[in-house]
Amino acid sequence: MEKEVELSLLQNWRFQLTLSRSYLDMYMLKRKQFDERIQQDALKILKSAKPDWVMRSVTEARAVFGRWRAYAYGLPERARVLQLGEALFQSIGMRLSVAPHRAMSQSRGATLDSLDWALNDRGWWEQQFASIEKLRRSKEQMNALQAALRWEDVQTGEVYIDFGKEISLTRKTWPSGVSMEVLNAEDSVRMQSWIRGRDIARMRLSWLDHLGSAHGSPLTIRFSGLAPKVSYELMIVYGNLRLNGASRLSVNGVHEIHPHQRGPEPAEPLYFTLPARVNDSGVLEFKWEHLVEKGSLDGLTHVSELRLRKKLNR
Repeated sequence: MEKEVELSLLQNWRFQLTLSRSYLDMYMLKRKQFDERIQQDALKILKSAKPDWVMRSVTEARAVFGRWRAYAYGLPERARVLQLGEALFQSIGMRLSVAPHRAMSQSRGATLDSLDWALNDRGWWEQQFASIEKLRRSKEQMNALQAALRWEDVQTGEVYIDFGKEISLTRKTWPSGVSMEVLNAEDSVRMQSWIRGRDIARMRLSWLDHLGSAHGSPLTIRFSGLAPKVSYELMIVYGNLRLNGASRLSVNGVHEIHPHQRGPEPAEPLYFTLPARVNDSGVLEFKWEHLVEKGSLDGLTHVSELRLRKKLNR
């Protein structure tokens, strides 16, 4: 399109802005497709790892994840986005980068600073690789790798959910018969994090969006069809948001899982043991209650991931 217009239009900031967005969209689409592909290639390597050669597999997978740079830097769309960003700064002072354009922050529209952020879980996997490298015994390394690979895996009577991927915020039923219901769906919304480069460098993409509640309302989620009279391990990741208010989590109205507290920053999984005595019928109803705090949203809860695994199988 830009090859067919006059120079005066090319120098118009409105046209430059339209071009910038178009090139950025195409660049991100190509990057997303490539990042997903190399993640699948890396996971194939890791899944085929042998106990005595874990670190070799980690090295090979890390190299596969690292292919993103040569691919991204070779895309003509990336160069054009950077050119147009500078043109917009020169013409109307649009600040699309913290440096040198002096934008307020990366989370306030500084799109040039986030061009090369991961569009897969390579940051999280790098954290896992670093942890595995610190282990001396091959058996420990293999166990750590398998735990990372099985992050989303559950058996019959168990559940894993990435709330940001869910189309419906009210109900879901899994083939195993386990079902979920958000009881106060009218006050529940899907939210996304305000993230910075240091966040995306260590997080799973599933931690970037959340199921949340606003207006000081509690967030209540009921799971049914679980194994009754069984102790479960609960894993939760809270959204990494500065607005995330302190909340108290309880189950079935009889057991406090944790008192009022904020989720950790940076985001990381929290683990809790649910005693069998609170699970008489295979129904677990989780309730997050807020301390109403000063701020525009009067208390929030953001739940990115939730997993329930039976303790007796672990």
